[in-house]
Amino acid sequence: MKKLWDILISLNTVFALFALTIALCLLGSVMLPTHLEFFSGIDDSPLFQWLAEAGAPGLTWWVYALVASVALLALSTVACTVDALSRRSVRGLLHKLSPQVMHLGVLMVMLAHLLTAVFGMRADVQVAKGTRGEVAPGIEVLVSEVSAEVNEAGTSTRWLAELVLYREGKVIARRALVPAQPVFIDGLGLFFGTFNEGDDNRAPSATIRVTHDPGAKWALAGGILVVLGGIGFIYSRRS
Repeated sequence: MKKLWDILISLNTVFALFALTIALCLLGSVMLPTHLEFFSGIDDSPLFQWLAEAGAPGLTWWVYALVASVALLALSTVACTVDALSRRSVRGLLHKLSPQVMHLGVLMVMLAHLLTAVFGMRADVQVAKGTRGEVAPGIEVLVSEVSAEVNEAGTSTRWLAELVLYREGKVIARRALVPAQPVFIDGLGLFFGTFNEGDDNRAPSATIRVTHDPGAKWALAGGILVVLGGIGFIYSRRS
């Protein structure tokens, strides 16, 4: 057991895992464009959902290996943090705790990605003008107006969708949805996807990208801890 612990807290283990992770990322950068059609949907759904639906282990094995490598890095980080906190230090408390705060921040970012990969949701919902579309259980969106600004060349430059949001049939909010300005409601993010002006005798419609990212707050908190830990470490070194 002690030998396993020594391996986990060894810098050589950390460097080896970093090298493995980088190698798998490089392999992925080659695999993705080589099999672009197969991997085209990897960003349109949570990672583990996509893996479960994709199949083809001959093409996805490196993704599983990358997840395992990052998981081992997280385990090693936890072990190093516990080991460092258990040791007596002749230096100040700030110098001892700052790196561990950074470790904790990195772990929270890893947890954030895990939560999003497992419990996240992404879906495109096309809603015609004057109709409702369900974006989540109990949550509906009515598109009351869809319009676009057109420049002199006849190209659409700015899309706008006026939304009425319903929860279990009752109006809860009215929002204007434009590109790069999403609407957030009940933990969901609504993004303007595409705009249809109503060609071929069809009513104008908007395609709304619906997302649920349970790891977003964890990632933000982790990033803040990394910054604070870094500032504390630099200050303690200067002192």
